[in-house]
Amino acid sequence: MGAKSTVTTMRRAWLIVGLLAAVLIPIPPAAAHICAIPAHFTLDEDVVLNIAVAAEDKPIRAVDISLPAGFALKNATGFLGFTATRHGQHVHFEGGEIATYDCQSFSLSGRATRTGKLVVHIVTTADDGTKTHYDDLRSGSQFPAQVIYVTAGRAPAHSTSRSVKPELQLGVVLAAGLALFALARSRRRNERLPVEPKG
Repeated sequence: MGAKSTVTTMRRAWLIVGLLAAVLIPIPPAAAHICAIPAHFTLDEDVVLNIAVAAEDKPIRAVDISLPAGFALKNATGFLGFTATRHGQHVHFEGGEIATYDCQSFSLSGRATRTGKLVVHIVTTADDGTKTHYDDLRSGSQFPAQVIYVTAGRAPAHSTSRSVKPELQLGVVLAAGLALFALARSRRRNERLPVEPKG
């Protein structure tokens, strides 16, 4: 009876650990490395648009950014070896490299000339020539376009969110597993203790 109870307890413990892992450590899709964050600007004010570009399973060697007509571009700046070449509302960056599963920022200064929703299209070129288009406006897309919201008055404050680091998530799961394992061992030890005969 004691052995059966211990096995049942251990099975329950590992089931709980598995459920905790599934809840606390979500597994992202293979190509869901998203860096784009919507920007909020005020009409006719000098601004700097910082666009974060993602690399997936291949290093990125070139980035092309196409700006909408409602954004008057003044200057484009690349970082970490990337240099910019401008052709009207189109900017080509090359000379650097975005490492796999990393993000790199590119700065575009200018001003918004009309209110509403502006869409920036991005195309990345990997070291093997593979091109990825970030131009999807659907919610939750793996390849979203960069969106700019322009208002006539003061731009709304950016909303912030906090996420739990993967290391902390894993620590919580391991701690829960160890606690359940210790509980199971304690119960098994108590079951093995000899029962003293009653006086």
